[in-house]
Amino acid sequence: MNEIEMYKEVQKILDDNKKIITKSTSYDWEEVSYIKREAEYKIELLESMQDLMRENEELRSVLVEIHNVYKKRG
Repeated sequence: MNEIEMYKEVQKILDDNKKIITKSTSYDWEEVSYIKREAEYKIELLESMQDLMRENEELRSVLVEIHNVYKKRG
């Protein structure tokens, strides 16, 4: 399970167990909602990082191709 899936699972557990969490613990739903928002933020951050890593790899591939073209000409 990657980190994004883990945080999505945290959100699902919190949603599925809202009544249990708020009745059987000292947490109120505002605190639990904060944890959910933190998970959402981390999911967005990790997805952005994955996008940047993909773009970085694409750029790296292009630079390698350019380098190889100039190497052949040189």
